[in-house]
Amino acid sequence: MVWVRTAASRAQREGDKSEPQQLSKAELCERAAEQDITGRFGLSREQLIDALTHPSRRRKKSAD
Repeated sequence: MVWVRTAASRAQREGDKSEPQQLSKAELCERAAEQDITGRFGLSREQLIDALTHPSRRRKKSAD
């Protein structure tokens, strides 16, 4: 018997990672990069979650 891993089975094994609290620090940094949050590598996991879930508290790259 051959096991085939599909995206659906992977999602089922990993659980729902749509919530920031479910993500690793590396995954949070990736999301922060997508949203141009500066200083993301110096932030703790909790600070990354805060920055991603509270847009008004974010620091974004300046346009200079």
